[in-house]
Amino acid sequence: MSNKRQVFVSLHHRDSPSLGGNRQRLGYAAYHWGILISPKNSKGLDCYAFDVSDGLILDPVNRLNCNEGYNWHFREKVNVDPTQGGHLIGMVMVGKVPHEAIDAQIYGLLKAIPLPQKGSRPEQNCVTWTKAVIYTLRENGFVEIFDIDRFMDKTLAFADQRIHRTKSTPDRINYTSRSM
Repeated sequence: MSNKRQVFVSLHHRDSPSLGGNRQRLGYAAYHWGILISPKNSKGLDCYAFDVSDGLILDPVNRLNCNEGYNWHFREKVNVDPTQGGHLIGMVMVGKVPHEAIDAQIYGLLKAIPLPQKGSRPEQNCVTWTKAVIYTLRENGFVEIFDIDRFMDKTLAFADQRIHRTKSTPDRINYTSRSM
C-alpha cells in the first residue's frame, strides 16, 4: 500500500477575527492559511508544516518578543501532528508530492517565495503567501491545475462550515482529481 505524501492547504481559526462581523469584514484573512505535507496514512508526528506570520517571536531564554516590528517571517515545523494544534479547522488537499521530491526541495521552493510586505495595497498576508505557494508548487508538479479564485472561495466556505464544527463537515476535503 502506498503512503505517498499529500499537499494540503491548512486553515486555522484566529479566535475573534474568525467569527461574526469580523469574519465578514476580513474575508479570507479571517483565517490563518498555511501548507501541510502529510503522509496519506499519517501516524501522528510525521507531517511538515509551513506558513508565514507577523506575530510574536519569543526568545527561548527570557521569553521576550524578538519581533517588535511585527515583521513577516517564514516558519517551518517538522514532525508535526496537525490534530494536536488547537487552532486547526481543516485541510484541503491540493496535490501530491512526487516520489522523487525530498524535504529540502520542498523547503527551498517555499522559503524562496517572497514574504508579505506590510503596508502594501492590496494587502499582503498569509493568504496571499499561500496562493503564491500554490502557484509555485503547481509549476513544480506538486499541485494540480485549477481555478485559484474558485478554489479560494470554496476553501473559505469550507472553513466557515468547519468553524461551527458541524458533524456533517469532514475535517479534510479533496480539491484534486486524485484519490485522497
